[in-house]
Amino acid sequence: MCVKKLAQSPPKKLVFSEEVDDISAKMVTQEKESLRVIQWNAEAIGTKMFELKARLKEEDVDVCLVQESHLKEKSQTPFIEGYKTIRADRKVAQHGGLVSFVKKSLIVEELGSVAIDATETSSFRIRMGKEKWIHFTNVYVPPSSSKGQDVIRLNTEIIPALKSSLICGDFNGHSPMWDGVQPVDERGDAMVDWVTDKHLNILNDG
Repeated sequence: MCVKKLAQSPPKKLVFSEEVDDISAKMVTQEKESLRVIQWNAEAIGTKMFELKARLKEEDVDVCLVQESHLKEKSQTPFIEGYKTIRADRKVAQHGGLVSFVKKSLIVEELGSVAIDATETSSFRIRMGKEKWIHFTNVYVPPSSSKGQDVIRLNTEIIPALKSSLICGDFNGHSPMWDGVQPVDERGDAMVDWVTDKHLNILNDG
């Protein structure tokens, strides 16, 4: 599934199940007990690919989720040998954009991308076993002071939060739960409410 250009009707949130279908269950793959994951805001990935490639190789990274790719419609899709690229550009304004890199040795299924109220999401899942998948969602929400979009807000309704979810992103929200430097703000409070409501665990350690 790919993101379509801005249409007359607003895009809907992604809906998918944690159930493993028969076809997926029969796929042959190298099962892994864990994955090495990196999340990074690039602020334009085009000029930083050399360093990113080196780090993924050096640290043997399985999955890399990047925010603010700043790729345009005609930009060449970033390529890293040995990785599949999952790309979701911002359509209605400049900058933003998401790109993820997943090792080709893993079975990955793209689930789609949605952008509403300037909240951008890109989701995919990786098979860890015959009936076990991890659902990844890459997220970017620009600061409220950003220009170029009519509405900018954290829209948690379009972020899948399943039992098997790993949600990585730059939310531009602050709370002592993950940031002991910046003062808490309204978006940070909203994120705490969402995390609590969805029974999520914050992995940041400072």
